[in-house]
Parts: sequence; structure tokens; C-alpha cells
Amino acid sequence: RSRCGGSQRPAPKPGCGPRGKAPRSPERAHQVALRRLAAAGAKAGVRPEGEGRWLVSQVEVQLSSGAANESLDEETPWAYGLECRAEQRGCRLVAENVFGAVAALESTLRQLFAHGGAANFQTLTLKDRPEYKARGLMVDTGRRFIPKSVLFTHVIDGMALVRMNLLQLHLSDFCRFALELPSFPELRQNGFRVGAYSQEDIREIVAYALDRGIRVLPEVDLPGHAAGLLPLRQRGLRFCETAAGKKTRPEQATKIYDDTEGSSRQVIRQLLGETAEVFGPAASRWLHVGGDEASPTGACTAENIAGLEEFVVGTVVQKELGRTAVAWEELRLKDPDSEGFRSAGRTNDTIIMGWMRGTPWGIARRGHRVLAANLHQHYLDYSYVAHPPSNFWYDPSERRGSDAGSCTAPSWEHRPKAFLGGLPDPKAAKLDLAAAQRRCIELGFRCAGVTCKENTCSPREGDPFLGKSPNEESWLKRCPDDDAPEMKERVRGKLLGGVSAMWTDKYTYIYQCGAAHSSWGAKSGTLPGAALMFPRSFDASFGLSLAGMIWPRAAVSAATLWRYSPSVAAPAIDEYAQWLAAYLLDASGVASCPPGCACDELTACERPYPVLFSEASGAAAAGGVEAADGSAEAAADRAGAAAEADGRLRAECFEPASVEARQLGPALRGEARRPVEDALRLCFWRGVACAGVRCAPRRSSRERGRVDEAAVSCALHGPSPPGGPVAAAAAAAAEGEEVGDEVLVK
Repeated sequence: RSRCGGSQRPAPKPGCGPRGKAPRSPERAHQVALRRLAAAGAKAGVRPEGEGRWLVSQVEVQLSSGAANESLDEETPWAYGLECRAEQRGCRLVAENVFGAVAALESTLRQLFAHGGAANFQTLTLKDRPEYKARGLMVDTGRRFIPKSVLFTHVIDGMALVRMNLLQLHLSDFCRFALELPSFPELRQNGFRVGAYSQEDIREIVAYALDRGIRVLPEVDLPGHAAGLLPLRQRGLRFCETAAGKKTRPEQATKIYDDTEGSSRQVIRQLLGETAEVFGPAASRWLHVGGDEASPTGACTAENIAGLEEFVVGTVVQKELGRTAVAWEELRLKDPDSEGFRSAGRTNDTIIMGWMRGTPWGIARRGHRVLAANLHQHYLDYSYVAHPPSNFWYDPSERRGSDAGSCTAPSWEHRPKAFLGGLPDPKAAKLDLAAAQRRCIELGFRCAGVTCKENTCSPREGDPFLGKSPNEESWLKRCPDDDAPEMKERVRGKLLGGVSAMWTDKYTYIYQCGAAHSSWGAKSGTLPGAALMFPRSFDASFGLSLAGMIWPRAAVSAATLWRYSPSVAAPAIDEYAQWLAAYLLDASGVASCPPGCACDELTACERPYPVLFSEASGAAAAGGVEAADGSAEAAADRAGAAAEADGRLRAECFEPASVEARQLGPALRGEARRPVEDALRLCFWRGVACAGVRCAPRRSSRERGRVDEAAVSCALHGPSPPGGPVAAAAAAAAEGEEVGDEVLVK
């Protein structure tokens, strides 16, 4: 279709992509799904048919919609019907929209036939549609850069297999702004922090995702988490920063200041406009503007922050760009006069992502459209022990926590001190009750963040509904009554779905790339545990680790958002997750945490990830889009190259013939004994202070003199190098010094 005309206009027509190009044809997505299904069917076809089992030889696809509703957005219908009969050795698929057909071809049929081989039923008839419109996955590329090849192979392909339809790219954070814009060359990072997508990369990512029925949502995090934008200071972007040497919390770290001259607003307007243009409206009509963890700092007062957010949401995103703003939950409740029913920008149009205190029910009840992203049911940057797959199977619309129907907390009159809350510093001086009341009222929307007892305050979780008491002098906690049926229907209509979030804090070379003090990382359990996966030299190893953290747990979340059933219990979900892990690898070569295993950033099944040199990761990256589809032969070649690179690193860096005892680092202190090979890998990945412990092979007590290479014992051995080798390397790189291998590894 050539309805967009030439490419000389300053802005594309509605429905047209960047530079006036027509959006990618949805029929192409259908064709891609058919090709991938055929490849999967050919793979499954090698399995023999048994008694009562048969193989599909053809699939008839019928689309009932016209061109008018073939766009991909939150209103796209995904419903389909499927009928398969053994006597016809085929299936008939009827879908309302091409993307419903894609879901049936990519996911349902492949799960029924490609992974399990021949069907074990004679007749199948089903009608299917998702319960929620948005089934998303967020990946954090503003800390540890995620290469395009990893996005293709281990993220987007996996999303297509489990019927996810929204990819959120967290582009900016403490470490970088991960998008190259010609007008902002200052944002390009060099050395240790190199990593950004070119405009051509983004076009390929968007096209690859759209072919699989997935929209791409860019996120530029404002006004907090802004250290990656510091190079724009020379452009006029103003910042609030904490004093040097102060133990800065992440939410107090560098943030953008809304100056009275308007220079910050001008830079932000241009930055968001060019970002939106690169992604184009075909990717998503939404634009995520962050808004999380932006506590007042210096001149960046609560009023200053709210004013800037109102400009970003109302003026830039909505009026100038014509898009819908998406933001984390902190953006809401910035207008005290509204009593919590409007967010920054004095609008209810903003889509809110509830991740900590905000429950979907509570946010939707206040009038906002909402995406569930609660850290307990949606965050993937926790180990499988802390967040097993069954955590991700729950009812997103259920009233939970402070919004639960069983809430019986006493009113203000009975326990006034328990509901003051909101005091920003738990170490603040004691307040008498009257002063605490006044302070709580001043803080307004943050009045539920602290529990006050005996005139002292400490943080507490929960986000209760708040209301003014009759005398207007204090706040009370008002537990919600049972809602009327019309309110329940209204709330369900505003719950659009959910997003699973994979943050990369633990892959940074130092805590938050130096933007916040490490003591806060120690308290929150987010200190970097895989520091040496940060350099781009180890993209391939990082890709395996990232995929192991995402899958199969995000697949369980996708199933939750497609259609949750309370009759399926946690043991069945854990068993289903094991099946999913094998399915993802078998059907499309998507890496995941292996069946029956626990994984974290460093290990899968208690074995550390291999150390892959840049030769292996570079080869994978060079493969581009075509390499993403992969084959068994290519996978075997990559595995062979990985093993060779891993062995070479261990031989060259860790096993000098004259040294019998290994210096493996304090990270191993107190842990279970491991094979020498595994201990070496762990020492390498953890990076920090890797020479503080001497680990020697444990000798067998049964055969005196024999070395048992299956285990090592570790003991403290001298002081650890200050800051660790990774920090030393980063400091040297910052000074322009050449960083040798002896700095990074022992």
C-alpha cells in the first residue's frame, strides 16, 4: 500500500512509519508464522506415528476480518477457533485477525504437535481468546546493554512461542541511553560502557517483533534514573545531584531539574520526539516515560518534579506526539487536590504500571488504566529459589494486600499513630502526634509509606486508600468496602494486562554504575553478582544468563495473562514450567533455565555459565536476523565454539603449571565445595576481590596423597584488593589507561 506519499514531510501521516513509509504488512506476519510452523512440523515429522497417533499434513487458515482492523495495537482481536481431525490429517483455523492466526500458528499448534510429536487425540475443537489485551516483557538495556542478536534469539522468539504481544525496551538508566540519535552524539558511550542501538537496529527489531505479533514500547526514564543523560548537560539539560561522598540512595541519585528558563524542557522535548520517530507508530502508540523512584533531591522538590512530569505527559507525549503515556506507579497521585484520582498532567489517560505499593485493583479503582507489574509476581531478576515459576501464576484482578476485601485495619480514631506515614527519612527526629499529623497532611499522597509508633516512624509496605477525616486535620486509613458489580466491571475493564520485568542491576560492573552508594545495594540485595558479564566481550555468556532468568517464568506469566484458572495448583505450574523450558529450546532454540533446575545470574543447575570470549559473542551478533531462526547444526557449532573459548580462558588465565593452589576469591567463602572448574568460573564472573581467598584441591582421606579434583576447600588468604579488579579496570579506563588482562582477572 502506498498511501503515505513522499518522504519529505517533517512528520509522517497517521498510520505511516518513519520517513513516510507504509507500515509493515500484517500479511507478512501470517507468512512468517506459517514458515516457522512448517519448519517446526518438519522437525516433528521425524517422530514415528504410534497407535492412535497421527501427524498434521496441512493447515487451512481463514481470516474473517478486512484490512480496516489489521493494525497491531491494544485493541487487536486475538480470538481464534481451531478444529483438528485425524481422518483429514489436518487442522482448520479461523481467526478474527491475522495476529490471532499468528498466535494459533506460533503457539497453540506448535505446542500441540511440534514439541510432542504426533497428536494423541483423534478430534480437537476449541475456541480461544485472551483475557487481557497486553501480555508483556520488559528488558533493561539502560544498565547492561542487550545485543540485538540476544533480543531476536532469546527474547522475541520466546515471546512469540508463548503469545506475548508487548516488548518494553527500558532504554535509559544509570549506565547509558541505549539509542543512537544523530542529533545527540554526546550520548554515545565508549570503553567499558559501550552499547547502543543504531536507528537501523531499531527498525530491524521493530520489524522482527511485528512479524510475530509483538509491539515494541520504548521507555525513556524521567526525571529520575537520569545518570545516562548527564552528557547532555552541555546542551542545557539541568540536573540535581547529591553531594560527593554522600551515601546516595538510587531514588535520590541524579535526576533532571525543571529550570525556570525552560532549557531542560527543550532538550527533553527533542529527545522524546526523536525517540518516538525512530520507533514509529507501527511499533506502539504508547510511549513510556518512567517516573519511578524520583524522590526530592535539593532543588528538585516534589513540586518541581511534578511540574516536569506534567509537561512530559501532558504537553510532549499527549499533545505534541499524539501518543498515550505509560509510567510507573510513582507518577500517579501527584495532585493533592484530586485526592488520588489523577496523575501528573491532571489526566487519567496515562497508563500506570503498578510494581510495589500500587495494586492493579487499587490503581484501576482510582480511574486509571493499569498494567500489573508487581515485583512479587512479575519481577524476573530474582533467583528461582526466591521467585519460583508458580509465583507468576495468580489472578491479576484479585484484590490483594491493602486492597483486599478482608481488610480490617482500625480507623484513625483507634490507632492514629499507625496511619500517619509518609515521613521520608526513617531516622528523622521524633515528632509529637500533632506535628506528625501536620507533616503527614503536607506530604499528601505519600502518607501511607511509613508506620509511626510511639512518635517514631519506620518504612512499611502497603498502599491503603486514604481519605480526609471529618475534621480535615488528619488522614485515616479507609479499607475498601465490597464493591458493587458495576464497580467490579469497571475495574476489570481498566486492567489491560501485565508486564514481566527483567532488570539488569546485578550485571553492572559496580553498583548502579556508580550513581548510588553500594550500601543501599547491600540492604536491598541488588549488589552486582555477575560484574564481569557487564563488558561487551562476554555478550554470549550474558545472553545465556539473561535467557535463563527470563524463561520459563515469563512464559508462565504469559499463560496467566492469556487466561488464568484458579483450579491449577502450584505443583502443576512447576511441572508445566519444566515442560515449557524444554519446549522453548526444542521449538525455536530459545535458551531457558533447564527443566528441574534452579537458576540465577551466575548459575544454571548449580553450574556456572561458561566464560565465552568476544570471538563467540561476535559471531553470534554478526548473524543478525537470519541467525536468530537458528538450526541444530548452527547451535552445535556455537556450543563447540563456546566450549573451546571457555577452556582456553581457563587454561590461559587460571591454570599456570607452577601454581597448585588457586586464588579463587572471597565470593566462595562459606559456600558448598565445588569442582575446581566451576569455582574458577564463579570467581571470574563475580569479578570483585577475586584474589582474597586461597582455594586448594581437597585431598582424599582414603587414598593418601591422591588429589580429588571433584572438590576444593577455601580459606581466607590476605587482604582483598580495594574495590576489586573490575572497579580498578573501570577507574583505569576512565583515566584513559590501557587495561590489561591482569587487572580484570587473577
